[in-house]
Amino acid sequence: MGIDLYENADVTITGNTITNCDYGIKTNNSESEAWAQSVVAHYNNIVENIEYGIDNSVNSATFDATENWWGNASGPRGGELDPCENIIAAGTGDRVSSNVCFYPWSDSQ
Repeated sequence: MGIDLYENADVTITGNTITNCDYGIKTNNSESEAWAQSVVAHYNNIVENIEYGIDNSVNSATFDATENWWGNASGPRGGELDPCENIIAAGTGDRVSSNVCFYPWSDSQ
């Protein structure tokens, strides 16, 4: 696991290289764990993660993950819809889940 979020707070993730993990960034939510109020991740290198670069699928809140490098100039993969820009994740970079705003992405490291 790269970054695993459980906190009930505002979280900003900036300027990191998140690589070679099962999940680069994963949000969690259960009855005993509160979801972060506001999560943003900008200007990170999210590359070569096995399952997801960012997984926010268990949360209904939107995760702002624009301006990240996904490992390829074509952007993230996964077929999910960016809820902010109505763009499909059809690239060849790391996989992105639902409820993630990923466009625009960085086209270089």
